[in-house]
Amino acid sequence: MEKLKWKLENEVIFYRISGKIAINKSCDITANGSLILKNLKKSDAGQYIPEVYDQNGRYNRHTTQKLLCILDPVMKPTVTIECFEENVNFTCTVDQQGVSYQWYQNDEPLTKEKDFSLIKTAKEVKSDSFFCKVSNQVSFENSESVLIPSTETCLKSIIPNTLKVLPEALPPVVLEGSDITLSCNVTRELTHPTNLSITWLVKKEGGKEEILTFSPQGGVITGTKFAHHYKNGSIRLAPSSNEVFKLVISKVTKSDEGIYECNGNEWLYDSRWKKIKIWESTKEFGNVTITPAGFPKELFGISIWVFIGGGGGIVLLIIIIITVCCIRARRQKHRRPSAAIKNLHDIPL
Repeated sequence: MEKLKWKLENEVIFYRISGKIAINKSCDITANGSLILKNLKKSDAGQYIPEVYDQNGRYNRHTTQKLLCILDPVMKPTVTIECFEENVNFTCTVDQQGVSYQWYQNDEPLTKEKDFSLIKTAKEVKSDSFFCKVSNQVSFENSESVLIPSTETCLKSIIPNTLKVLPEALPPVVLEGSDITLSCNVTRELTHPTNLSITWLVKKEGGKEEILTFSPQGGVITGTKFAHHYKNGSIRLAPSSNEVFKLVISKVTKSDEGIYECNGNEWLYDSRWKKIKIWESTKEFGNVTITPAGFPKELFGISIWVFIGGGGGIVLLIIIIITVCCIRARRQKHRRPSAAIKNLHDIPL
């Protein structure tokens, strides 16, 4: 081969004549005249055209032109998750054009999922991991694996927390045998078709106990220890408005003492009618003490608990108890002579 010339488009990048190199722009040539390119750049892309002449100056028409495309290596993609009701939308994002996508679930390829997005039902794959693979003709990259969020987490991302629970304060002391009404206001903004329920609870030394749960959509569920009370009517729901819920405990006893709470719960049913909790809030009514029926409720026309709460404390309480006992003892002493005199009249002469 007397003459060898390589051109990139219309520019000569290598020219050798009679064994002497006239032009060489960083190219390497093999013994058979093939062109070797190193450290490729985007500017090296294009149509490569060889020209070969023999010693007689005849052009070799059996050479082949080559089109070279330079592609950037694929960048590492990221996976973002968005929730829509009970579904989860996965999106594979990479800042490049002309790439292919492949999704993997638990490291196994989803052969039919070739789009940049993937939709799954949260409850069906709640413990699975996902990642996407992005590739072009020269390289590929995988994203980090992500876990699918729970249905509850998905719903929280699209339903704002507007739940408000406001219990009506209870008197700190209740007379034994009387009734107490646990009135609680539970509201939320109806941005989605969710349901509300309310649970009344009481905290004692042995722990927290559920008294009763009520929902306009779900009915009544009684706590284990209070089922018979609800059945015999000593615990009952009172008429209320759409936002105010009332529970009445009748004829309270010492065993009813404790800290009462109101729990509001916003929820909905999934496609299988399974209840999914979204938001909840718990607030206290206050601590309730049950006073024996024989204990005085007032002193000088004023509630005895006003004296105690006003700073007299336990000392004042002891004084009041002693005073009341003395008054009762004196009254009983005055009654006894009358009874004796009456009995004397009954003795026959």
